[in-house]
Amino acid sequence: MKQGKVSMAIRALALDDAAGTLPLDDTTRKALRDKHPPAREAAPDTMYGGTYIPPPAAIFDRITGEDIRKHALHTNGAAGPSGMDAKAWRNILSQARYGSVANDLCNTIAAMARKMATDSCQDIEAFTACRLIALDKKPGCRPIGVGEVLRRIVGKAIMEVTKDDIKAAVGNLQVCAGQKAGGEEAVQAMRTIYSDHDCDAVLLVDATNAFNNINRQAAIHNTRIKCPSLAMYIENSYRKPAKQFICDRHTGNSDTIESAEGTTQGDPVAMAMYATGLLRLQDHISHEKTQVKQVAYADDLAGAGKINDLRKWWDLIQRHEPPQGYHPNAQKSISIAKPGNIEQAKECFGNLEIQINAGGEKYLGAVLGTEQTKETFVKSRPIEDTIKRDFIPALSGGRNPTDLERAILELPPRMGGMGITNPCKISDTEHQNSVRLTGHLTQHILSEDQQRRMQMAQEVGASNRLTALPIKAKGFSLNNQEFFDTLPLGYGWHMDRLPQSCSCGSPFNTNHAMICKTGGFVVIRHEEVRDLTADWRKKLHPEIGKHRRGYSPRHQRQRILGPRPESILRCKDL
Repeated sequence: MKQGKVSMAIRALALDDAAGTLPLDDTTRKALRDKHPPAREAAPDTMYGGTYIPPPAAIFDRITGEDIRKHALHTNGAAGPSGMDAKAWRNILSQARYGSVANDLCNTIAAMARKMATDSCQDIEAFTACRLIALDKKPGCRPIGVGEVLRRIVGKAIMEVTKDDIKAAVGNLQVCAGQKAGGEEAVQAMRTIYSDHDCDAVLLVDATNAFNNINRQAAIHNTRIKCPSLAMYIENSYRKPAKQFICDRHTGNSDTIESAEGTTQGDPVAMAMYATGLLRLQDHISHEKTQVKQVAYADDLAGAGKINDLRKWWDLIQRHEPPQGYHPNAQKSISIAKPGNIEQAKECFGNLEIQINAGGEKYLGAVLGTEQTKETFVKSRPIEDTIKRDFIPALSGGRNPTDLERAILELPPRMGGMGITNPCKISDTEHQNSVRLTGHLTQHILSEDQQRRMQMAQEVGASNRLTALPIKAKGFSLNNQEFFDTLPLGYGWHMDRLPQSCSCGSPFNTNHAMICKTGGFVVIRHEEVRDLTADWRKKLHPEIGKHRRGYSPRHQRQRILGPRPESILRCKDL
């Protein structure tokens, strides 16, 4: 505190028995190497298709020497391998102390930042190197990489330019990419979904060693496609493995471990890279495919809906996410089932090690679950009693304040108090402020499916069904029922008179109808291509005909078990 390091003082007071570092012995070395896997080739399914279109270099001209000095003044933390911590950088960039020399250094760093954001850079191993610390989890090891302060300053300057592009790229369902109060928004959204009568349970998914496992090749590629303005800096920073230096102060032992996958601790662009790296994965488990409403804060996934849908959602996560570098951990994942759905949840997740919780559980620092669980959680932490019984006497030399004195100490210093607020009095107001602050993005999270439908409705050609003339010869004429059906299909409304289950045994909905192999829509779509080809070629040769084999609409069993349907063209005397 005497050095002005408030955050460090608070962390020192909050240290628990799990604090401390591990000695650098063979066991620690093995644990650290296991936490830093070698580079892996990205699977094609983990990467988006498309072409990288570099952004105009002029957008980074706003990074100036003054911006670098501003970010340096707001950067804190320990030193990287060079030994220069944030305080040392603030000193050498201080105009008051070093005058024009400091200005020249700021301008040089700004030029370097602009180059790294627009051009491919080589030989920057010193820029990406880190100190590695092995924290003792008791049991286990948590690796912490401390990068260079210069990297943090440059990263902040890059993020200030690209933050809007990043938020547009990741959307509303990944709230770790710079959205204001993103964690609170995720909590408010999941609470609203959980309170819906159609929701049976919430599944909270956690991953193993998430930030060190994300596939870099896929993350860099997806950033190039989804957020081109950030792509070149990400590629320069993470294209090659970073060297991490670890040293045991007590024994003098040292070692070097390469970080070939994942992101770097403390890097300002790490969260943005992680968010864009998981976009492809979130597409695989989206609401359209699973009927599960979901939101993510980095590696913390939360889904809500019917229990059977949640099980399918979990299975999709296990199937698609390991190639992306996301390994769901069943032992750390929790299912919060409503009281009447406990048995169904146990039956559905019985063969897994997922915890089944009937009341609620902590989620991103808040409680998600029943009102009784929330009240129990709050009563178990009597913050005001602790303030009045322990904190104020410690500050006042042992004086136990009266109610009047406690009320005086609540006042801000400018009104004669000490600013020691009473949580019991301000909690309701703070909660309402949180709801208002996060309301905009919370609604976006809740209505993500509707937004996706609106985006599809605005695509080129999507409105032709409403604007085209109903010419029967062209197939544009719809009867009343066909037109009525286009509205719920387009806007996601409920459709009447649909069966509960499909003939294949799966639950029936409009999405399943379009992909079921035993239904007719897949065949119809294939035949549309055949018919179009036949109609055009028939104008050139009249002996073109259409032929189907292996498909009989009269016999459902033959459609399921018979030969695979095959649409062909027949041409005579070509």
